[in-house]
Amino acid sequence: MICYPIKILVVEDNVDQLLLTERAFKRFNTEMQVVSVKDGRDCLDRLSYEDFSIVILDYSLPRMDGMEVIKRIKENGFDVPVIMVTGQGDEQIAVKALKNGAYDYIVKSQSYLKSLPNIVEKTIEKHDLQIKLRVSEEKYKRLAENANDLIFTTDNQGNFTFLTNGVVKLLGFSAEELLGENFKILLDLRSQKIAEVELLGELRGEPTKLIELDFVTKNGESKSFELSLTTLLHGGRVIGFEAIGRDVTQRKLLEREILQKNKELTTLLSVTSTLAHSLNIEEISNASLQKICEFTGLSCGAIYTLRFTDATSQLSGSYNLPPHFVESLNDKGLWNDTLGSLLRFKKPIVNRSLQKSLSPDFPSLLIALCQKEGIQSFVILPLFFKDKFLGFVFGGSLTQNDFSSQEIEILISICNQITVAIANARLFNAIKEAKTEWETTFDTMSELICMHDLNGRIIRINRTMARRLKVEPREIVNKRAVEIFKDERSPWCHHQKPEMYEQNKIISVEFEDKLLGGTFDIATTPIYSSDGQLFAWLYVGKDITEQRQLQNQIVQIERLKALGEMASGVAHDFNNVLAGILGKTQLMLNNLEKGVAPDPELLKQNLKTIEMTTIQGSHKVKRIQDFTRIRTDQKFTNVDVNEIITYAINVIKPVWKDQCEAKGIKIDIRFHPELVSPISGISRELAEVIVNILTNSIDAMPDGGTISIETRPVQVDRTDYVEIRVSDTGVGMSSEVKRKIFEPFFSTKGPKGTGLGMSAAYGVILRHHGNITIESELGKGTTCLLQLPAARKSERTTRLRTSPMDKQRLRILVIDDEDVIRDFLAEMFVSSGYEADVAASGLEGITLFEKNNYDLVFSDLGLPEMSGWDVAKAIKAKRPDVPIVLLSGWGIQLDDARIQECGIDLVLSKPCQMEDLLNAVEEVLRHHK
Repeated sequence: MICYPIKILVVEDNVDQLLLTERAFKRFNTEMQVVSVKDGRDCLDRLSYEDFSIVILDYSLPRMDGMEVIKRIKENGFDVPVIMVTGQGDEQIAVKALKNGAYDYIVKSQSYLKSLPNIVEKTIEKHDLQIKLRVSEEKYKRLAENANDLIFTTDNQGNFTFLTNGVVKLLGFSAEELLGENFKILLDLRSQKIAEVELLGELRGEPTKLIELDFVTKNGESKSFELSLTTLLHGGRVIGFEAIGRDVTQRKLLEREILQKNKELTTLLSVTSTLAHSLNIEEISNASLQKICEFTGLSCGAIYTLRFTDATSQLSGSYNLPPHFVESLNDKGLWNDTLGSLLRFKKPIVNRSLQKSLSPDFPSLLIALCQKEGIQSFVILPLFFKDKFLGFVFGGSLTQNDFSSQEIEILISICNQITVAIANARLFNAIKEAKTEWETTFDTMSELICMHDLNGRIIRINRTMARRLKVEPREIVNKRAVEIFKDERSPWCHHQKPEMYEQNKIISVEFEDKLLGGTFDIATTPIYSSDGQLFAWLYVGKDITEQRQLQNQIVQIERLKALGEMASGVAHDFNNVLAGILGKTQLMLNNLEKGVAPDPELLKQNLKTIEMTTIQGSHKVKRIQDFTRIRTDQKFTNVDVNEIITYAINVIKPVWKDQCEAKGIKIDIRFHPELVSPISGISRELAEVIVNILTNSIDAMPDGGTISIETRPVQVDRTDYVEIRVSDTGVGMSSEVKRKIFEPFFSTKGPKGTGLGMSAAYGVILRHHGNITIESELGKGTTCLLQLPAARKSERTTRLRTSPMDKQRLRILVIDDEDVIRDFLAEMFVSSGYEADVAASGLEGITLFEKNNYDLVFSDLGLPEMSGWDVAKAIKAKRPDVPIVLLSGWGIQLDDARIQECGIDLVLSKPCQMEDLLNAVEEVLRHHK
């Protein structure tokens, strides 16, 4: 069957003849592709680099005739069939062409082109068959010559007529030595008889069967072959035999070895079964000694092992040995004598008879002892585990024992089992000790350690963590971590983040854990088995509470140092504030002393000025505190960013709308809010940040412009954030100004700027765990980018509004050692419809509280005799239901834990505005209701 397409090379110098030839092939089959050349040399050149299915060669060609081309094709090894065509019907030319290698010879008759395609097909098919036949013959010849089998033929008498190289290689005889000889001369006597019977069977026409014969090689070695005989027939008469033999010598040896191994295996299984039931070295030794003696007929035995600690011997087990013999074996000299012989030989020492002369290498002390005890023969087998000497087995017989090689092999196998059993027992004991040591270390470590399975259940914890949780470890094992730590957001419960599945990766998180009472650096790592399967997470928590406190102290010292350096700038600002207050106050007092009747409008204006100046001074203090980030009492709640921005725009509106437009400056603020998650923070602080930024943007646009505010959700390091982008079209800033923008008291506004706005904003954003960056160029405006972490969805969102309580007659106790503050608070509360009493010290306040029924207490922190902390504790001890508001002039830097411990309901920082004080009354009373 021909595979199309086929390529035909036509060598023809006659153009018309070539066109007719191409047309004939095309009509016959379109997949016959014709390539033409004009002479013989072009033909040879084309064949050198391109494959063709057949060559159509004209006899008469220029430069080289067709007969020479055929000769060159054959010489160059081009394996392609050639058909010669000619216009001359010369029989001699045809014969010569066929002898030179042409497949066919065609005379150009009028109709030869009709038959040419068929001839081409048949020629290609014939050529393909010849190639396949040649390949097949070569293949089977190689197989026969290279086969490692006996392949030969004989005549009907069994005389060799043919043999392959396999016979020569396997038997060592040359072909010349064996040809004509009878193959039975190569067999041993037993096999010769078998062969005679089988050959007679073949002669009688009995069916062929496999037979096993033992051949003797030229060097006298015996080899077993599995022989298959096939009868060779001619005209129905047996003329010989064909034999193929496979060398089965190794198989026969293996069969014998298997029988021997079965015997050994039976023994070993019995010993293994005995050893498998114990990890006690003494039990292992006694049981195995009994089995050894039963299977080998030994009378007694002992096993000695080497101690790990001091490399001395110890008797691990004995069987049928008299006590005094055992004592003698424990002799150090005897042990060293025996050990020396074993280490020299590193194989069993066998003594089949003490009556015969012995090698001087044998342990002489042991031989003397055996002779004394009547032992006639003995064997000593070393116990090696991974080339490490563990000890030896001694077996003695009261009669002479030949100790065959098979018995020694069985003993060695049994000793191997004993060695493994002893090694396993030692390993078990070592693991047991290591486990005890590890558990002791695990439980005494100062770090808190916890391990979870894939379902978040606790596998084990150490005692350090158990003590922190005030439980026993067994009480929480197999419980879900979230049940113990009460908060699925706690790092102790995390195991669902993608990065926590990365092998050999440690994730560290710093976490203030109220349940465990401290701040911890918690490292989490996945634990994988040896086959790469994740099966647990390990959590290790280091208590860094003291470290963080120390760091905070150091930071506080640095802040105080910085504040000292800022003193000169602060003094200037506060002198301006005090100058305004002092001037207005002295002016009013001077008018009163002169008897000048006060103008109500002028008096109101002066008092408003004093109030405004005082509030400005208070704001300066607050900005300094915000910059130093010492506000620790204010609680974070969920707040709406878009509401904060709206609130800030309304706050800045008088500047934005009224003042700027009055000067002819048009400021356009465009707010483009998106739906974003709430953030966790203090709404008033964040609103002040936005106000500061908007104020700076307005100041940066003296000729007007546009402020764009955008909010959108983003992700930073796989954490959800809310982004606030405030951009203006103002004058922009230089790189130097941008570098200093967050420095305290740095201002570009001249004398009217405090330089605290952006530094305070920076402190607020950092306290909210966010980021603040500035993008600006001179003449291209400024963009302020804020990124704040989104709040947990489970928390409630608070808003920038308060709702007043219904007024009621309340009794309020005010405790403050400053007369002005004390009188101001009392007067304010009375003017607001409440009853108020005052005390100048903590002791006086406690006395008044015990005599009267107060609904609310306002107390200063720094009091004579007893502090505000002590006052709060004393009041809460008497009446826990009475709310306490603590006033502090030290800045809001009080510790949450102490506030909670003393029962304080609210902390306010001096100076306080009336609105804040009255809101505080409503807030604490609403909370207690």
